[in-house]
Amino acid sequence: MTSAEHSHRSFHRKRMSRQPQLQQTTAPSNPGRGRVLLGQLLKFGLIGAVQFGLDAGFYAVLVSLWGWPVSSNLASRAVAACAGFWLNSRWTFRGSGDAPGRLSRYLALWVLMTALSTGMIALFKLLSGEDRYSQAYILFKIGLEVALSLFSFLLMRAWIFRR
Repeated sequence: MTSAEHSHRSFHRKRMSRQPQLQQTTAPSNPGRGRVLLGQLLKFGLIGAVQFGLDAGFYAVLVSLWGWPVSSNLASRAVAACAGFWLNSRWTFRGSGDAPGRLSRYLALWVLMTALSTGMIALFKLLSGEDRYSQAYILFKIGLEVALSLFSFLLMRAWIFRR
């Protein structure tokens, strides 16, 4: 190899080393993050079961005493929401700190979920023709609350208990 060729190759290598390298376009895998999400989902599910028991239990008692499914739903959801906020703050999302406004965001989510739940119960009442207490209300509420809980978990994780 002549000195001119050597000099040319040396120049070319230096020039190439100054060019920016292509960045990795896919995010690196983080298996720990998946475990955290799964852990939070399982804890949320357990707390949700407690909340659901409180909600359904109070609802069944109140609707059988009062005979008013909409008012009973509001009262039973309020009891369950208080327990859920306290438990999720201290167990499911405990590392998220005490962010300002968390309680107000939780209350906003509760209002949204309660409006959806109560609106669907009122619609069920209208469409079913059931005027007073029946087991149909209890069964409908069970299915409704299970569906709403999945949506609620996503919003709590992303908005209320964000890190």
